[in-house]
Formats: sequence, C-alpha cells, structure tokens
Amino acid sequence: MKYHRSLKNILSLTFALVAVIPIMIVGAVTLGPLSRSLEEEITTKNLSLARALAGEVSTFLNEPLSLLAQVADMVGKKQLLTGDAVTAYLSSVMGSYASFEMIQILDGRGTVTHVAPHDPEFMGIGMSLQPFYNLTRESGKPSWSPTFISMQTGHPTLTLSIPLEEGMVVGYLNLNTLGEMTGKLRIGRYGNAIITDQMGTAISHADRELVSQRWSLKDLGLVREGLRGREGTFREMTDEGPIIGSIAAVPQTGWLVIFYQRAEEAFNPLVKIRRVMVLSAFVTAVSALFISLAGLRRILRPLNRLMESAGKVAGGDYGKRPPPGGYTEIEELAGSFELMTRAVKGREKKLKELNEELDQRVRTRTAELEESLSFLRDTQKQLVEAEKMASLGGLVAGVAHEINTPVGIGITNNSFIEINARKILGLHREGRMRRSDFESFMELTLESVGSSLLNLNRAAELVQSFKLVSVDQALQERRRFDFREYVGEIVVSLRPRYRKGGHRVDLHIPEELVVDSYPGVFMQIITNLVTNSLIHGFGEEKNGRITISASREGEILILVYADSGKGMSEKVLENVFEPFFTTRRGKGGTGLGMHIVYNLVTQTLGGRIACESSEGKGVLFTLTVPLG
Repeated sequence: MKYHRSLKNILSLTFALVAVIPIMIVGAVTLGPLSRSLEEEITTKNLSLARALAGEVSTFLNEPLSLLAQVADMVGKKQLLTGDAVTAYLSSVMGSYASFEMIQILDGRGTVTHVAPHDPEFMGIGMSLQPFYNLTRESGKPSWSPTFISMQTGHPTLTLSIPLEEGMVVGYLNLNTLGEMTGKLRIGRYGNAIITDQMGTAISHADRELVSQRWSLKDLGLVREGLRGREGTFREMTDEGPIIGSIAAVPQTGWLVIFYQRAEEAFNPLVKIRRVMVLSAFVTAVSALFISLAGLRRILRPLNRLMESAGKVAGGDYGKRPPPGGYTEIEELAGSFELMTRAVKGREKKLKELNEELDQRVRTRTAELEESLSFLRDTQKQLVEAEKMASLGGLVAGVAHEINTPVGIGITNNSFIEINARKILGLHREGRMRRSDFESFMELTLESVGSSLLNLNRAAELVQSFKLVSVDQALQERRRFDFREYVGEIVVSLRPRYRKGGHRVDLHIPEELVVDSYPGVFMQIITNLVTNSLIHGFGEEKNGRITISASREGEILILVYADSGKGMSEKVLENVFEPFFTTRRGKGGTGLGMHIVYNLVTQTLGGRIACESSEGKGVLFTLTVPLG
C-alpha cells in the first residue's frame, strides 16, 4: 500500500525541525569542548588524589626508615649499648612508633640476638634463609620486603632491613595504618582508593576482608599499566560496568596507589548537561509542533472543504459546487476544480457508452475462448493419458521380451529331462540299466532342474515387479511402502530397456526408508525420467550411468536423479517442463513426458522439481516431496 504524505504533517515537522536544529547545532558545537574539558578536569582531580595518597604512604614509610637507621647507628656502636640495654632500647623505639610489630637484631650469620618485644621463642632463630636477609646482604643498603600476612596479627606486614657491619636490624611494619589512609579517601558512593604491592596484590582497602584474602588485581589492565611504571588515568571495563582509575607509584617500595571510580558516577555532571540539552530540544520541538498545528488548522480548513466537495463529485454528485476558500490560491484551485468536474462529467458519459460496447465484445470473445480452452484441455488430457499408456505398453513389451528368455530355457531343460527320463525308463524295462546310467541320468536331471529353477525364479521376479508397479500406476492409491525396495522393483521392471545399451542404474537409498505416499506416481516419474535419459540423454551412446538417490529430512523426501548423458543447452533447459516441447519433433517425441513428471510432482505429490544441466555434463533432477 502506497503511503501518502500529509501536507499538515510535513509542515508541522518542518516547523519543529526549524526550532530544534539550531539547538542541536549549538549543542554539538559547545558540548564537545565542554565534555572534553570536564573529562580532563575529572581525570586530573582523580590523579591528584592518587598522587596525594602516594605521598602520604611515602611519608608513612620514611618514619620507620629513619627510626631503624637510628637503631642501626646505636647498635653498631657496641661500646654504647650491650646486653639487655639493647633490648631495652629496642622496646623504647617500639613504644615511640606504634606501627612496629617487632624489631630484631641479627648477627653476621643471620641469627636473632635481640628482639623487641622480648620473646624467648625468637631468640637464636636463624633468618639467613629469609629472602629479605639475602637481599639486604647483597645490596648493602636498606631493603623493603614484599608484603605478607603476619602470623601474629593477621594483618598485612612487610619487613624493613638495614645492614650493620656484622648483621642487620629488621623491623616488622604493620600496614593497618594504610587502611585508615585509604578509608578516608572516598568520593561519592563508589569512589575508593586501594594500595597494591609490587606484585599487584591488595595490601590496603576500605574492605579489609579483601586484603586478608590477598586479593590479586594484576589481571586488570590499569594495574598492569602501573606495574610497567606508567602513571596516569585509565579506563577499564569490569563486570559492574566501566570504571576510571588513576595510578601513582610509591617510590620506596614500588607499590601502586589506585583511586578508582565508576565512569557513570565520575562523569555524572557531563551526563546531566547532555540530558538538559536533550530535554530542551524535546520541549522546543513539542512547543513548535503545537504552535504549527494550531496555525495549520486555520490554513487547511478551506482545503478540507474542497476535499469534501471532491469526494461528493467522485460519488457522482456533479451539482455540488466547491465553497469559497478565503485565500486567493485556494479560490483559484476551486475554480480549476469546477472546470475539471464539467470535463469529467462529459467524458464519463462517453466512457459509459464505450464500456457498454466493449462489454458486449468481451462477452462474445470470452465465450469463444472458453470453448477453445475446453477443447485444448480435453486434447491435452487425451495426450497425457496416451503418453501414460504408451509408457505402460513399452513396459509390458520389455517385460514380455525379458521373460521370454528364462521361460524358453526352462522349457528346453524340461524337454531334455523328459527325453532322458524316457531313455532311462526303456533301459530299466529291458533290464539293461546300469548303475552308471542311472547316476549319469540323475546328475543331468539335477543340473537341468537347477537351471530351470534359476530361470523360472528370474521370470517370477520380473512378473512380480511388473505386477507391483503396473497395479500402483493404474490405481494411484496412497499407502505406506519401503521406498528403496519399491524403486528397486521399478528398476528391475525397466531393466529390459536400459540393458540393451549396456547402461547401468545405481541406487543410493538408505534401507528401511518407509514413506506414506503414492507409489504409482513415483513409478510414472522414474519411468519417464529413465526413458528421457535413454532417448535424449544417451541416444546411440553405450554404457551410460544413471544414479537415483533419496534421503529424508523430517517430513520431506528428497529424490535426486542424475545421468551421465549429453546434457541440455540453456534454451532446452528453460523449456524442459513445457507441454509439447521436444527436441525429437517428427521422430516420435510428444513433448509430454517431462510435463507429466512436473504435474505429478507439483500437483499430485504437492512438491517441487528443479533441473540442472549443461551440454556434455549430463542432467540432474532434484525432487522435494512433502510426506505429511
């Protein structure tokens, strides 16, 4: 149906667009730079927060470094502190800095000589196998270890080791204070800070449960960027949606300070600006639409009255004059409409007279055509039936000729048995029959009987096949049947036709393919296809090959017929199913064989048939038949 555009709709839409487009242009020009400016401001602010927190962490780490340096200096001067004085001094240092869990003094072999708070279980323990011990000895300078969960407190902990001339000072630093730092840094509902160690494992977060579980973040893209030494703000897609994360590094330990926030929350001001602009455009468009509709209603009222008059004229009321329009242009249109009405009235009268004359001619011609069509249909039906009977007659002749040979051999064998039986009976009556004569007679008799049975069974097989396919062809009743077995019977009945030229028919049909359809129709289809191959495909050629394949897909039977004949030209292929089209006009061809196949497939079976062929490459017919 063709869509007719309304003048009112077009004008209303135009007014609305005129109002909205300037807003959209201004928004597009200003929103882009504004968006970039706001985004840059937000990312800069988040990065500044991350760097500020990294500075706090760095300050937090510098204090224990300074204290342990003093301890190393005091302990290194053995004349100042010895024995229990060292332990007392260490305890005083522990009291001045609450983040120390433990301070140990190791000798040159890595054995604990002093510990604060004092615990006899730690005295004499060898620490030479600990990673921090070897790292500090090799570097010869203060070293920070990777973080670990303390067995005593269950909190994230790391060691700070400062080498001595003989041994080292080791401080165990509780990182709980970092949790307080990250807990203070929150923006909005979802903005949080997190600190990871140099392996990407969380060591400080507002949710301490994640820290105790050693939450690994190294799979996040922004954490990987930080571990490569890059600082900045990065976008990341997570299961909860996109986030932005700002990363800064802690120089002493290589830790990462990450401040992350949901992108939706971070850019909420920008989203609000966009919503305001969209809402403004919508309100403007709606206002313009209402204003334009109000104005157009006044303008279009005369046109509606003119349309009403046109409708009455269309109904045959030519006396109706169009009302005055109130506008110059509409008045001119009404005048032209009145002139058109008069012209239409005159032409209608003349057209009516011509229609009456034409109607009479059509009735006469229709009667003649119906009579000719009826004659053609009767003729075509007679030709189709003749073609079917000719096909059946050819089948009968072929089967009769094929049966003649095995039956003749059977008669000959029986005659031979009768002659030898009479001969052996005469010898018996005369008393001259020897054992060797009897044995020779029995051997010949058995051989002849075996030959007779073989040939008579062959004749019975031909008769049974012919009986089955001929009855199905005549009755065309629907029934369930084994498709492979039935097609095999058809091929057997056609063997006399194709065997003369040394041709071969191969079947590729799965066993137990049982279908509910019209076997007689399939017999007629396959017979016509084989006949077409023998006459048109192979002609005088010998040793041709025909392949019949079938498969079932749900309630659809797909039958594929192919031969290795000479194929068809493009012109012949276009007309292969047309009635009375034949390439053997005057040589016995009626042009109905393939037309019958087409009608049987499409009308009787309700399916489809397609043909593919080219010259020199044989022919391929594909039949698609519903079984429901």
